Amino acid sequence: MDTKDWDGGWTTGNLGKSYAEGEYFPGKAKISNFQSLYPGFQNFPDLTIWYSAAYPIGGSVEWGMFVDLVKGIQVGTDELGFAEGWPVADGNAYLLGILENVNIAQNHPGENTWDEYELLNLPNSQMNRSAVTGSIGKVGSIYDQKRSFIVTAEDIMNALETQGKDPYTVDSFYIYFELHLARNSIFSRDLQKAYASGAPAGWGGYIYNVLDFDPIGYGSGPETGSSGHFSMLDVKGSRDV
Repeated sequence: MDTKDWDGGWTTGNLGKSYAEGEYFPGKAKISNFQSLYPGFQNFPDLTIWYSAAYPIGGSVEWGMFVDLVKGIQVGTDELGFAEGWPVADGNAYLLGILENVNIAQNHPGENTWDEYELLNLPNSQMNRSAVTGSIGKVGSIYDQKRSFIVTAEDIMNALETQGKDPYTVDSFYIYFELHLARNSIFSRDLQKAYASGAPAGWGGYIYNVLDFDPIGYGSGPETGSSGHFSMLDVKGSRDV
């Protein structure tokens, strides 16, 4: 979601400087044309959506964290509109258009669900996992430069059925999520273990009580250029992330 002009708009390009540490930027993935390959989701592969995590500073002498949490993961069949970036409690979109509104949306607390979407409650085994070759889906290392969340066929089918949709006929759906830009004030003072309790624990924060992230001393701010990314590990069918 590009908010450089305050109006918002989905893009696959550079988000520029419209986000700051501690804010949430939304993403979405579209999966379509898969029923011919996986009828009724039979043998449908796990969907692993990865995002930039640890990154080296000064030739790996120091390390920072780009994305440290993911919230609001949900599934629906309706395409979100051009300026529908963040949902409010009633399922509609936060109003944008001016800087003040954008700041409210990008910093909103808790999780809200889009109308006609179903919020997923993924277990720790599917949240903030390594996306590095050789350890995909495992706890991994604090220095993994890609981490991920994983959505299974069962998760998708349960969400569709809750919405009254037939998983045997639905051939297109969306996964929406919000990525949290790590704060320098947290990692520079080794406060990330606080994420292992309360709501953030379910957003992947549990990992900070499993591995010792104290050697990571910076948040997302020092990362230069267009170095933060997210995408999906390859799957058959059509996808748009």
